[in-house]
Amino acid sequence: MKKMLLSLVLLCSIAMVSTSCNKDKTKQKPEIEAGKMIIGEKTMDIKTSEAVKYGNRNAIVLASKEMTAAENNGICILFNGDITPGSYKFEGKTKASGPQVVAVEKFNMGELPALMDGDTVFFGNYYFWLSGSLTITEDENGTYTILLTQSSCANGIQLSLNFSGTLTHYTYPVTTDNKFFIGDSPSPIGLATLSNLGLFDTLNHGAGAKSLLFMSTNHKKAFIINLLEFGSPSGLVGEYHFTPLGPLGNPNLIVATAFDLGTLTPETAYTATSGRLVISKDDVSGLWTIDIENAHLMNLEHPGWMNTTGSLHYVGPLFGLEN
Repeated sequence: MKKMLLSLVLLCSIAMVSTSCNKDKTKQKPEIEAGKMIIGEKTMDIKTSEAVKYGNRNAIVLASKEMTAAENNGICILFNGDITPGSYKFEGKTKASGPQVVAVEKFNMGELPALMDGDTVFFGNYYFWLSGSLTITEDENGTYTILLTQSSCANGIQLSLNFSGTLTHYTYPVTTDNKFFIGDSPSPIGLATLSNLGLFDTLNHGAGAKSLLFMSTNHKKAFIINLLEFGSPSGLVGEYHFTPLGPLGNPNLIVATAFDLGTLTPETAYTATSGRLVISKDDVSGLWTIDIENAHLMNLEHPGWMNTTGSLHYVGPLFGLEN
């Protein structure tokens, strides 16, 4: 009887060791050092790690710059619902409940909601994974370990990721209050950017000019404000009045319809000859509030007729935009 019990113990021990060895063999191992990611031929440090919320959808964003920076690079893990730790493989098809991995280059993170919704993205490149292994774990202290290995996208672009750390929570505003009007027609704002492009700057503010671009969710209409920045981005805070040919320092407003971002050409464009602009910023949350009231819009092609009115309200972040 004792010999039988000993034999059973030995058999169990061998089975346990065998199982442990099999787990070690199949355990996912990082391809690069911790805190780095690879997109194509570029190896980059992970400087931003965010748990992003947009309505009922969530994502993990690991990026080379802060969220609002221009021309960002990173790897985003998109979930249909909550962020769910686990091990995932992509081999040409994936479960509907599983996450999608997408690499972004020279990307404007203000368009991440459009990417999550499957809509058109204009600023930057993005590549969905076609193969790879993804493991996400979270410990009791809220520390995430994320490994992406043997992953590739279209055109043979290779992806790799090795991250361990906490995720800062970032929420995109979802509100029907963020919109602009051209005449009586409202357009929800899908993207808000702050740049040094000087888009359609008819007053020629010069090298110190900044542009605020507010684009509709369908990317067909835009409000573009050009004005001088005094010192820092917070120097934009203040109250202004639009004038058709005002002195240097006054902003001008261009309103574009049927806007083509590829050529920066609107089908119809207006400029504000009057109206009030108010800009404020909450330094704690980093959110901006921009309001345009009682703007009279002159048709640039037919100044004497087909004029209209405009207004805008926006509360949220401003994302960087570069040439």
